[in-house]
Amino acid sequence: MKFKKIISFIFSLIILYDCLDCSLYILKNDTTIRKSINEGESDCFYYGMEKSGVEIGRSWLSVVCESESESETESESEIESENKLRILYIQSNKLPTQDSFKFVFMNTNHNKLFNIYDLDSHNWYICIQTLFPSTYTFSIIHNSINIKNIIINKENKVSLKGNEMEFYETIVSGKEIKLNGNFDCNDMIIFYVNCGNLASFSNHSHYVSGERGQIAINDVAEQTWYFTFSSQRPTNCIFKISVDPIQIYNLSNRESYKCEVENKNWKFFKFRAIESTVYEIIFNVNTSRGGRNEMYIGKGYIPNIEKYDYIDKNEHKSPMIVKSMEWKEWYVGVYGGGGGEGGEEEGGISEIEIRVIQRNVSIQEIEEEEGKEEEEGKNYKIVNQEITTWNYFRLKIKKEMTEKINIKMNRTIGDGEIYVQFDRVSQKNDYLKAEKSTNKNVVMEIWNVKKGDWYIGVYCFGVKNCYYSIEVSKKMYKMNEIVVDRVFTQSLLAYYSDLYTISFNVSIFQLSFLFVEKGSSMTFRVANNDSPLLKPLYELYFNTFYTELNIINVTATWNVAINSHSRGTYQLITKVIENQPEMILENRVYSGVVNPKKINCQYFEINENVDIWINLTRKSEKGKLEICLSTRYCSNGYSFDEKYSDDDENGRIEIKFNRMKVGKYYISILEESDDNSNNDNGANKINYELVYKTKSYEIVQLSANIITDSSESMNWKFYSFNVNDEKKKIRIEIQQLEGKSNIYVNNKNLPSLNNYKEYRIGGVELNRIELLCAEVGIWYIGVYSTQFSVFTITIFDYNMEKYAQYLNANEQVTGIIKSNSWEVFECFVDDYSKNLVITINYVGFSSIGYNYIANKNRFDGSHYSSNIYTIREAKKGSWYISLNGVKEGDYYYSIKANYENKNSKEIKMLMNGKVERIELEKRVWQNFVIEANYGSLIKFSAKLRKNGEMKENE
Repeated sequence: MKFKKIISFIFSLIILYDCLDCSLYILKNDTTIRKSINEGESDCFYYGMEKSGVEIGRSWLSVVCESESESETESESEIESENKLRILYIQSNKLPTQDSFKFVFMNTNHNKLFNIYDLDSHNWYICIQTLFPSTYTFSIIHNSINIKNIIINKENKVSLKGNEMEFYETIVSGKEIKLNGNFDCNDMIIFYVNCGNLASFSNHSHYVSGERGQIAINDVAEQTWYFTFSSQRPTNCIFKISVDPIQIYNLSNRESYKCEVENKNWKFFKFRAIESTVYEIIFNVNTSRGGRNEMYIGKGYIPNIEKYDYIDKNEHKSPMIVKSMEWKEWYVGVYGGGGGEGGEEEGGISEIEIRVIQRNVSIQEIEEEEGKEEEEGKNYKIVNQEITTWNYFRLKIKKEMTEKINIKMNRTIGDGEIYVQFDRVSQKNDYLKAEKSTNKNVVMEIWNVKKGDWYIGVYCFGVKNCYYSIEVSKKMYKMNEIVVDRVFTQSLLAYYSDLYTISFNVSIFQLSFLFVEKGSSMTFRVANNDSPLLKPLYELYFNTFYTELNIINVTATWNVAINSHSRGTYQLITKVIENQPEMILENRVYSGVVNPKKINCQYFEINENVDIWINLTRKSEKGKLEICLSTRYCSNGYSFDEKYSDDDENGRIEIKFNRMKVGKYYISILEESDDNSNNDNGANKINYELVYKTKSYEIVQLSANIITDSSESMNWKFYSFNVNDEKKKIRIEIQQLEGKSNIYVNNKNLPSLNNYKEYRIGGVELNRIELLCAEVGIWYIGVYSTQFSVFTITIFDYNMEKYAQYLNANEQVTGIIKSNSWEVFECFVDDYSKNLVITINYVGFSSIGYNYIANKNRFDGSHYSSNIYTIREAKKGSWYISLNGVKEGDYYYSIKANYENKNSKEIKMLMNGKVERIELEKRVWQNFVIEANYGSLIKFSAKLRKNGEMKENE
């Protein structure tokens, strides 16, 4: 329970740590400051390292924070230091916040030292926060890092004091060598390895943790290597760093090599490819004796688990095919995965056979004809293509321009895949665009084609012979100029695209795109001064009918791309609002005219949470209006926060918004019409009047515990009261005398329909809210009436320490908890030798707390429905159990507390292989002890005889 209490306390600190508002103190090296901190306050310190003369990368900081206790006894001092737990937030170059810190440190007198090794700056800031008043001493010590040399291939010893690091280095020379690090410690450590720079928590290439461990690095660089040991407790270790040559077997083209691979070990091979324009290398490893091995391939270097170019974990059931334009040395590493003779757990061995085949790749050229801006290309047909083989085509693009390549594969027999890549041969794991595993005809588009060689690879599968034809065409693409307010209606085939562009010489307030899709699935992309296909700023995927995109404060050129995923038709409408909308004032009537297919946009601002009424009146006899409200932009009728239509026969739209947030609101008024044609003939201009009003809130301070009031329909009434003791229970009752009202309760801010701590819906004569141990401060009650209402509000408060019912040992207490109310019980543990067992039969929420009254937000344990709380070795003092009434009605409960001696059963010694027969008592623990050597495998088996029947592992 002690651990649970500390964790709960830490969570409370983190929630309160929203921002640090504190004084800043300047610290010097190895200087101690004594400070007192009040509840909820923060202290911040700055430490500068410029004048220390110590290099940042070769130094570390020790931060020491320790409470000064005034308690007389050791046990009281321990409890006091626990209650005065602090959180240290540490950051470089700026003050830390809850969301921005480099380190966070939970500080008590038992955990008072924190070392910082990852120094990246001369300037460090430390902020200390606590919920409890305390007096503490604080200091920072800047130390140089002592880097020791390692003797290669010999055992080295390291002793760690706890919460510190030890640094070592060695120079590694030679090629095709591997580095091994082994350590054996008497406690948990972390072993970091890095090349070229000190190894630490945030700067390492490899690490391993535990009491024993090993790191193996293949093909190490000829540099200085650094090794760091880190431990939280005093630890002694023996470690050894060895550097050994890697045995590499040479492979020749088309020759096989057989060997054995041990579990968790490597076998390395080298193959030097013959110079060729484009070639294909097939690596094939056959594994026998049931082994499961992995193959890693590196171009010009020895691969390992972290670094490789190609990897095969498919047990080598099929060859790995690599296609390349390079001719350097290739390295293959086969890593033993176990499962052969002896099994994975016992270091099994598997047999492998590796074979490498190099062959040239045949590429068919697609020649570009001179002097043609647009070319439909050539048609190539390849027949009788065998399975697992490829056909390649190369298309040479001689100049960069806005054009596209269309690739079409007409399949007749078999299934095919297309892979496209620029400047190198495409393959299954290296492509720019692909259509995979397709059993149908394929059309692929490549946009904004760069100058150079483009490679198209076709792979067939599924039957022995595959028949298909490939058509490749290249053509210039025309950008469509966008005309504002014009409707572009186009049809698109599957996998085709249309491009549009629009330019502005001056900045405009808003650019709007309205996209209407008909019977298709399309993608809408928009970019600023760039290709919308390659670098879109906005990318919308949709299957909906309407999509609207609004961009604020735009200039220069904007390009649009519409891509179809299936055949269909679309409409694109572009609208522009050139100037900032007019700001309207409260209680002032504004007259306006809506032109066909135009919008009138105004905005207003509010500086406090108020109710808002907006009234729009149509003055013209014909036509209908729509009004849209948005906090971001002017709306075209498809993207908005709120939207209302002119359905009143008198042409009036009346809107009321409750509790509007502070900010800017755009009002858009437009003609209600489904006609998207370009013909404006016959459309009428519509005259209107617009006015808006606000209403602030009066907050009634409840000086007495009861008030009777009334409220109009769809209206709020607000009240406030003060909580000055967190140990109280506050009950708020609303008696409905007439009408129907909902009640909302909140602290710090006025409640609203979606911002509250507790609420109850009206419809009953008496509604109740109970706040158990509410936060100290001002609380607000909001009553929202759905019709004219008359009601009485009554507030009761109870001192929970006096109100809590005391539970005597083994005495069962029963009763009924009313809906939405709380019942609190107390039991007392008089010494540490007791286990506390609390049995609850109840359908609702229960929580338990040590030396405080638990509620829904603060507890040491909680549960829904019936439960048994068993607190082993319960702390001495008062334990409080809280039951919360459910919303649906009143329910029966029973609760009982029992105190058990924690050593009611002696600890039994279990001997290896010997069966013990034990009788168990209900809710009484039986503990066992065993002796075992380190590294032993321990297996437990238990059988329970229940009602004469034997059951295993129950």
